[in-house]
Amino acid sequence: MTRSHDIQLIASKYPEYIQQVKKNYLWNYILFILEASSFTVSLAMFSQETTLPYLISNITDRSIWIGVIPAIAYLGFYIPQIIGAYLVHAKKIRKWVLFWIAIIQRIATLFIALVVQSLDILPNPVILVLFLVAYSIFSLTNGFLVPPYADLINKTIIYNRGLFYSVHTGVTGVIGFLSSMLARYLLDHFPFPTNFQAMFWIAFAVSFVSPFIIAAFRESPYPEPKSPESLLNYFQAIPDMLRQYPKYVRYLFARSCIGIAFMANAFYAVYAVNHYNLEPGVIGVYTMVALMSKSIMGFLWGWLGDRFGYKTVMLGVAGTLCLQPFFALISPTASFFFLIILFIGSVNSAVWISDPNMIFEIAPPSETGRFIGMTNTIIGPVMVLAPLLGGVLIDLFSYRFLFWICLIIAVIGFMVTMITVEEPRKAIIAENN
Repeated sequence: MTRSHDIQLIASKYPEYIQQVKKNYLWNYILFILEASSFTVSLAMFSQETTLPYLISNITDRSIWIGVIPAIAYLGFYIPQIIGAYLVHAKKIRKWVLFWIAIIQRIATLFIALVVQSLDILPNPVILVLFLVAYSIFSLTNGFLVPPYADLINKTIIYNRGLFYSVHTGVTGVIGFLSSMLARYLLDHFPFPTNFQAMFWIAFAVSFVSPFIIAAFRESPYPEPKSPESLLNYFQAIPDMLRQYPKYVRYLFARSCIGIAFMANAFYAVYAVNHYNLEPGVIGVYTMVALMSKSIMGFLWGWLGDRFGYKTVMLGVAGTLCLQPFFALISPTASFFFLIILFIGSVNSAVWISDPNMIFEIAPPSETGRFIGMTNTIIGPVMVLAPLLGGVLIDLFSYRFLFWICLIIAVIGFMVTMITVEEPRKAIIAENN
């Protein structure tokens, strides 16, 4: 069994707590997978890349409203995370905060289903406004959920976290794939808006199980006391945290460099279809390749993280981001882009595994929620702006210019990570010696 840096520190101070957590390890492990599987159905039905843009295009002919959907999704996911971290700060039990946020999110899911159900009743401008409000609430609750959810994983999955994230990625990837197939069937075989109405009611029904799975978690109260603080003080403490943990700041810088290299990921498939005159249906095949790659490669990344540390996985992200534009630039045929899409799925699974685990091992164990929130709130604007910058570079220059820029930035990200980011496990070994 592989225990990370933070669990070794907790075990040295609170061995009784670790023994309590171990008793419920398998129970919580299974519930995490079941809860994620339930929620994944909603995420597949509410895809900001495919399903929702198509829905909006049937409500309005203004393209700007289509672009608002991914902007809401990214901003809602990343920006509120520091608030989500504050909500569980100084709480010994986290699951009830998660439970009530999840309930609010299910109410937003119900609101979305009701709005779409009203497509034949209300005028389209009213439908558009109501839908964007409901989707904004749904996206914001995603952001609020992440830090307490990650902190709960941190305090209950105390060994072999890489394997856990691999299983999590694999199972949810398969569920997402099947949900996407169901969505495609409904879209193809039922007229508008019946197809969307059926999809969103299914999403609501399946996801409604999730909060009750959260309520069934067996969470041991965290033994280290922490004094409550005001929201203002919570924010004011961030600069001191950054000064106190230079290793974390170096990680943030390297992760931001890597994040900029994501700017071309949304454009490889579009370039392939246009450049090689492919049938539009190949986009669906690309989606399946990315999902299956994410599921399968998660097991490799998880094993590497458990065995060699999560800096290795982070380097894998940067290295794979170097390969994507390189193959796009030298590609003699469209078939090379299947490999690029495979790389994209691989990168997505590696990021899902490396990001939280690096924070778990860098941050003090009592502050993982705060550090998760800080990290995603700081990196969030980079992830939001990267594809926008990619689109600007294409409009001003060309796709190939974008690929060259991405290749250069990815190489820089790889070198910055290799040189500046310290593997936390090596640090603890050095301290013990």
